[in-house]
Amino acid sequence: MKLNAEDARFWYFKALAELAMDQPTLATASAQRGKDLEVRGLPNAGSIAAALERVPAAAVQFLSRGSVEQPVANPVLSQR
Repeated sequence: MKLNAEDARFWYFKALAELAMDQPTLATASAQRGKDLEVRGLPNAGSIAAALERVPAAAVQFLSRGSVEQPVANPVLSQR
């Protein structure tokens, strides 16, 4: 984050790490920062989609909501 705080992908992965560490408040703030940067095109939508393509669907849903509105059964772990 110190090197480039203007990249939504970094904030999204930070949010997922915080969620995995059971820190939903921090995860929500990081996800929202990522959404704000994504809206500004930092980076482009294709780069974000490529970075998140192997992330479990439940985790991507968390990122798109930007908050833990409902209990989520560990969205960071793959359901495979």
